[in-house]
Amino acid sequence: MKKTMLVAAVSIFATVGSLTSCSSDKENVEEKREDAVEATNEYEHVEKEYLKDIANYRKSTDILILDNDAKIVELRSETELKKNENKKEIQGKISDLETKNNELRLKMFNYQPSGKHKWEKFKKEFNHDMDELGKSLKNFSINSTQTKK
Repeated sequence: MKKTMLVAAVSIFATVGSLTSCSSDKENVEEKREDAVEATNEYEHVEKEYLKDIANYRKSTDILILDNDAKIVELRSETELKKNENKKEIQGKISDLETKNNELRLKMFNYQPSGKHKWEKFKKEFNHDMDELGKSLKNFSINSTQTKK
């Protein structure tokens, strides 16, 4: 009888233990699933922000590039109106500025999202190139073949 009670008690503990273990496993699986859903939502949010940043940057650089186009047209007009012995050389320099502006337009247009780190590096380099072009356009002098320093 003691043996039977002992076997019954062990059986009950084993059954309760396995049921508790199953519910713990189910809880663990549910927690992991919730964690995965949360991580996925966070990733999607970060990805949306990243793509939104790219779109906003493209819009702002498009405006700057169009402003550069207008400045280049203005420089060409001024060159045509002035009588300058170095007119061809000045026109060549203006063409170089226009080429650089078009290269930047194309570089921005062709950019494909490839990760936040690469995007930040791209923006840094692109901003530098845009700043240099902007300075060149601002300091360009029609009256000589030199740019102001």
